[in-house]
Parts: sequence; structure tokens; C-alpha cells
Amino acid sequence: MAMLLFTLLLAPSIALAHDGMTLRDHAALRRVERLKVISNFGKRTQTIRLGNNVRTRRMSARRMQKSTAGKVIAVVDGSVLEVRLYDGRTISVRTLGAEAPLLLTGTKKEQCFALEAKQKLKILLLGKRVELERDRKYQKDNYGRWLRYVRLKSLDVGGWMIGNGNAFADSRNGHRKQSNYTIREAEAKDYERGLWGHICEYNRDLDTIDVLE
Repeated sequence: MAMLLFTLLLAPSIALAHDGMTLRDHAALRRVERLKVISNFGKRTQTIRLGNNVRTRRMSARRMQKSTAGKVIAVVDGSVLEVRLYDGRTISVRTLGAEAPLLLTGTKKEQCFALEAKQKLKILLLGKRVELERDRKYQKDNYGRWLRYVRLKSLDVGGWMIGNGNAFADSRNGHRKQSNYTIREAEAKDYERGLWGHICEYNRDLDTIDVLE
């Protein structure tokens, strides 16, 4: 009996005759295969191997998100940034779904709270590393600026600007975060934050958000 138990304890390390691998090796290999995910860049499916079975399924929305990292080197207004990408390019980025009041210094077209919105965004982002996340519906606006959700670590910058009364939620151009941004704007209005306070007299029916292409 003692000899039998000793033999069983050594069994995982006994080499299999057909391929030279031990039972322990095979167990480790099966664990790796179960966890292995083969994703194809640019495709909406992923191939998953579970033992001898191979399955293909649609990728989740999180995996489909495409983002680019860069450093904010200038803040033009409450919606537009200059970002230096890590490949050396410098691009203009407009926050998708969040539109700050129009800033045209010295003209009658400058809107209430435009300077304040720019300053808030400048304090938050200037010199910081951000992630530029693309919505599949949009690439650039009519001025050639990238349309992106901007993220500072875990902070959604567009949602933060709207929720604190520094920007309007874009209600005309449908996008993935539209419902969330609309809720944040309603809360900012209820609490009269920023541009919804007594400083400005905004009529939401008269906003100046451009329709995107």
C-alpha cells in the first residue's frame, strides 16, 4: 500500500511516452489555453480557446474603444485643446459632447462664462497626460480638429466640465455618452453651477452648438 501511494504522488512528474511531457506540464498548458485570448486589431470579434474548443464572439464596447495618449500643451478655450501625441505630432482636440461657451475675445460673439470655462479647463489639464478616446461616429469637426472624449486618469473631462457648469451638453449630435452628459447638465442647472448661475442668462433653446458631420 505504501508503495502504491508513493507511485501516485510521483505520477504528475512521470513523462508521457507519446510527447515527453509530464501530466503537470499538460495541466499548466491547459490553464494557459483557457485564458488565452487572441484579438484581431480592427475587427469586432475575438477568438477564445477553451481546451479543444475555439469560439468567436463579438468584442465588448470597452475593448472596441480606440484611444490615443498625449500631453496637453495649450488650452484654447473651454472645449479645445492642443495636444502633443507621443509620436511627435501636435493636434487640436475638441471635447466630444461637451461645448463650452464661445470664446472670441473682444467681439460681441463672445458668450458669457467663456473665459471662466477656459480657465477651469486650463487648471485641470495643462501639462497633464490625457487619453483621447474616439467615438466610432466621429473623427473630426468642420475645422479639422479631432473630436474625442478626453480622459484624465479616471476622470471623464467632458462630463466633469458639464457637471460643474463649465460647458453645455451637446443635445444635437448623438454620441455614446449623450444620456450621461444630459443628466449631468440637468443637475448643474438645478444647482445653478457655473454658467447656469446668476452671472449668465442662458436660454437652452438658443445654444450655439454646431451640428457635426
